[in-house]
Amino acid sequence: MIGTNGNRKGGLDKFDDNTFTNFNEETGLCSNNVTAIFQGTDGKIWLGSDRETVCYYENGAFTTFQELSGISIRTIIEDKKGTIWFGGRKGNLWKYDGKQLTDLTQMKNE
Repeated sequence: MIGTNGNRKGGLDKFDDNTFTNFNEETGLCSNNVTAIFQGTDGKIWLGSDRETVCYYENGAFTTFQELSGISIRTIIEDKKGTIWFGGRKGNLWKYDGKQLTDLTQMKNE
């Protein structure tokens, strides 16, 4: 999968064999501006955005996970315990343990 910054159609492009499929806000993607892509061990494909949104792709559908006001997601990763970590611009950090999203940012942007 290839994320784009919203130019032209924007969104997410998936390549299978010799074919590209584009997903965008019109087809259910949470934002046409995709800045981070990560596939977890459970198969979910997590997508971060410059436009305050995190969503995931599972079983052929997009689900909006969380809107993080004023935040740009740049990194998504999973640790050995299955915790998903989201990193944003300007030092923002969250963890998701499968039940609860926790903001671990030490210095809040003002």
